[in-house]
Amino acid sequence: MNTALYNLLVYICLLFKGTPRLDKKQNDIHDKLILAGFILLFILGILIGCAICFYIKPPEYYSTTLA
Repeated sequence: MNTALYNLLVYICLLFKGTPRLDKKQNDIHDKLILAGFILLFILGILIGCAICFYIKPPEYYSTTLA
């Protein structure tokens, strides 16, 4: 059997079975991408929370009348 076809079949079987891949580099890259995604979502959540807080109750110096 062609090695490329065999590797593709093994990859599909491992993908549907849910077992981790054997090459550590692929798993490390996947884990780092997931960690970076969670960090970006956390930072985005903080920024959205601050924006909502400023929208609900702006700081006092924004709401004072100008002289």
